Amino acid sequence: MKMMIFFIHHRNVLQFLSICIVIFCMSGCAVERCTICKGDQMIKRNIKSKILHDWEDLYQCAQYNIDHHCYANAEKLLQKALTQRIKDQWMARVYGMHFSDYFPNRELGICFYFMGNDALAKQYLKRSIKQEPTMKARLYLDHVRK
Repeated sequence: MKMMIFFIHHRNVLQFLSICIVIFCMSGCAVERCTICKGDQMIKRNIKSKILHDWEDLYQCAQYNIDHHCYANAEKLLQKALTQRIKDQWMARVYGMHFSDYFPNRELGICFYFMGNDALAKQYLKRSIKQEPTMKARLYLDHVRK
């Protein structure tokens, strides 16, 4: 009888632990959402990755924000992306054989340009051109200089 109670008790404990492990693993797989302003509203948009702390996902979310004229949100995301990968470049390796263009300095310069901070816009656009020259960076640098 004691053995039977012991077995039932331990079986319940094992079930409880396995449920906890499943919940823990699933919480790590939750889709992080990218916040974008649209007019006065804030909308959330799913991005392809499950973790919004990766430089590529931060950069992608920042680009969505720039497309919707949310320059302050984009600036924060780009600053965070720059802490993980500093250099602008064509075909930055994401993982395996996957590549993505990555220009956080240029995009930050563009954000600062539209927010009216010409000094910072100039600084980031010059840095971008020095690292990886693009026509877009040169165009906005010309706008800043005017």
